[in-house]
Amino acid sequence: MTAIYFRRSLPLHWIVEHDDALWIVPARHCGWRDRKPYVGPRAGLRVASWWAAAGLRVPGAAIQ
Repeated sequence: MTAIYFRRSLPLHWIVEHDDALWIVPARHCGWRDRKPYVGPRAGLRVASWWAAAGLRVPGAAIQ
């Protein structure tokens, strides 16, 4: 399942859980292309709305 989070210490980025991995994704159109593995703590991640992150182009996401 794909989920999206934000972290206050990482402005302008989303944390995306996809295929059992966490990715840090720039918060811009097609940001998924420039993703990097997220290795930070899970504590402090806040669930975000997919509507807020529309345009990332995450494969399999309900909203592109």
